[in-house]
Amino acid sequence: MMKSNREMFINSFEESLETDLEDIRKFTEEREKSKINKEEIMTSWKKRVESKKNDFEELRKELLNCDLELKTKIAEQEAQRREEEEREKRITLLKEEICELTIEKKRLEKDFEEKKEQASKTFKALVAAMAFYKLHMKCYIEYSKSSSTTFSFCFFYDEDKPSKEHDYYVTLDYYDEHWKVLAMKPTISCEKMVASYLEETGDIIGFVSHVHNVYAEMRKKH
Repeated sequence: MMKSNREMFINSFEESLETDLEDIRKFTEEREKSKINKEEIMTSWKKRVESKKNDFEELRKELLNCDLELKTKIAEQEAQRREEEEREKRITLLKEEICELTIEKKRLEKDFEEKKEQASKTFKALVAAMAFYKLHMKCYIEYSKSSSTTFSFCFFYDEDKPSKEHDYYVTLDYYDEHWKVLAMKPTISCEKMVASYLEETGDIIGFVSHVHNVYAEMRKKH
């Protein structure tokens, strides 16, 4: 029996509806899948972003530590550089001081040798002078215990040998080839004049001879 148009339409509509419903179902499933995938993707991305944040934080801390270590190394190197500079300065100063001390040592050694030679000459001259003064002027030379440059010329007249008591003597200082009168006993009227004469001329023989004669005249009067 032939179907009526109405039945055919209903059948066609039902088939179409089923098709649409199937499409809707598929669309809904796809959408749900898409939604799930989107959430999964978002979750995955969130995890990755969080991981990257953690990695970035670790990297930042590492960079800070590296920066701190670098600054520390630079500070240490700068301190070492300054220390080296100070050491070099000290070495230079020590070298200069050693050079100056070496020069000063040589100068002192030279001065010592010159003074030693001069002292030897002076001693020999004094030994010769002692014999001369004792023989010709009845005078002997006595060294001072407190000063190596001080001498006393002691005169004696009656005795062949001088006594321990010095009644007539002059005390002189001899330094750097210059004579200076320190004391005379007894004093004489022309003491300042003969002292100036000795200091200006250095004529020790003439001075001693003159004082010897003055003391001899004074002794005769007493």
